[in-house]
Amino acid sequence: MPQTMITTEELATRYVAMWHETDAAVRRETIEDLWAPDGANYLKSAAYQGHAAIEARVAASHDKNVIQGKNRFRARPGLQVVQNGMLLTWEMLPQGSDTVLAVGLEFFVLNDEGRILSDHQFIIS
Repeated sequence: MPQTMITTEELATRYVAMWHETDAAVRRETIEDLWAPDGANYLKSAAYQGHAAIEARVAASHDKNVIQGKNRFRARPGLQVVQNGMLLTWEMLPQGSDTVLAVGLEFFVLNDEGRILSDHQFIIS
């Protein structure tokens, strides 16, 4: 089924929210909305391709960082878009605190519908 174009701002907002979404069905739906079916998520030490693999990766991160670690994520201002590339910087913070524990950068390559073909994660600090 053809999907409608999403804006880069909507993609960024939903992407960050997805990592601390508690409902697995909502996370799955978000992944299907944001990523192309053959989309991929690349880390320094691993790669995940396709919705099922990305869903497993997000669920594991959610368990480790949100449930066990009691953290949350937020986007930093300054979303940048050039052609089909998008750069998003994010922070991980403890729930109920503004102390930044980690900073990461995501570089996305988007398809013509604005969905993620590849998501390359870089940990800054």
